[in-house]
Amino acid sequence: MSDAEVRAILVSGTAEVGSDPVLIYPFQRAGVYLCEENERRLSKRKLAARSAAVDEYRDVLHRPRQ
Repeated sequence: MSDAEVRAILVSGTAEVGSDPVLIYPFQRAGVYLCEENERRLSKRKLAARSAAVDEYRDVLHRPRQ
């Protein structure tokens, strides 16, 4: 399986069990899933990419409809 296929399966599975989209979107966008077990091991670059994806997701939610 390719990385894209594995990522698609993980995104689908987390969505099916009702995970918060603000957790799923950064994984889709930056490939980073943050949890207590991996938070200390992630590089600053990956943490920044995840944080930017969370901000992007929240910005889109709060953007006025056109």
